[in-house]
Amino acid sequence: MAPEAATAAAAAVEDPKAGDVKPPAPAPGDKPAAGAGGEGDKKPAEKPEEKPAAQQATPEKKAAAEAAAAKGGSPAKFELKLPAGSESWLGDADVKNAEAFARAQGWSNEQAQAFLERTAEQAVAQSEAFRVVTEADPDYGGEHLVETQRLAQLAIDKLRPESHPHAAAFKTMLARSGMGNHVEVLSFLADAGRHMAEDAPTHTRAGSGPKADATSIYDHPTSKALENAK
Repeated sequence: MAPEAATAAAAAVEDPKAGDVKPPAPAPGDKPAAGAGGEGDKKPAEKPEEKPAAQQATPEKKAAAEAAAAKGGSPAKFELKLPAGSESWLGDADVKNAEAFARAQGWSNEQAQAFLERTAEQAVAQSEAFRVVTEADPDYGGEHLVETQRLAQLAIDKLRPESHPHAAAFKTMLARSGMGNHVEVLSFLADAGRHMAEDAPTHTRAGSGPKADATSIYDHPTSKALENAK
C-alpha cells in the first residue's frame, strides 16, 4: 500500500467524519450494550400490585373466620330474651348490642343468650357495689341515707319534673347504670336538694317537710330491701 493511502486510512479510523467507516459488527455471542437497542433496553418486570394492609387477611382474621366456621356461624335471626328481673338494668338497646356483638363473634343463639345473662349479672353486681360504698359513707350513708335519698329526690323533682322532656331518660339512666346508687351522684343530688330546700321561702329547714319518694334513685331490688329494713 502506498504511504499516502495508509495515512488516509488511519485518519478515517481516528475521525469517523473523514470517511464512511462503520464500527465493527459485534462478535457472535456478544450482548448489545445498554442504549444500543435489543434486549439491553428492556425494562425490569413490574411487581404485582399489593393490596392495602386493611384488605389483607391477617392471622387474627383467619382465626376468627375459622372459629366462626367451626361453630356453624350465627343464626339468621337471634331470639334473645332479657333475664327475668333484669328490666331495671337492661333494655332493648342492650339486647341489640348483644346481638351485634354475638354476630361479630360468630356465636350461636345459646352463646348470645348466655352473654346477655352475664351482662345482666355484671350490671347488678356493679349497682350493688355502688350501694355498699354509699351505705358506708360517713356523711351521706348510714343513718344519713334516708335524708340523702329524700334530698336527692327533691332535686330531681325540681330539675327533672315529669313534664321535662328528658325526665324519663334521666331516671332510666340512673337506674340501669346503677349510678343512682353511686355516692358521688347521690351526694351531688342531695346537696342540690338541700340548697333548694333552704332557699325555698315556704320551708323552714331541710328535712322538716314530708319524706319524698326516693324509689327513682334507689330503686334496685337490693336497695328496696334495704329501705324496707329501715
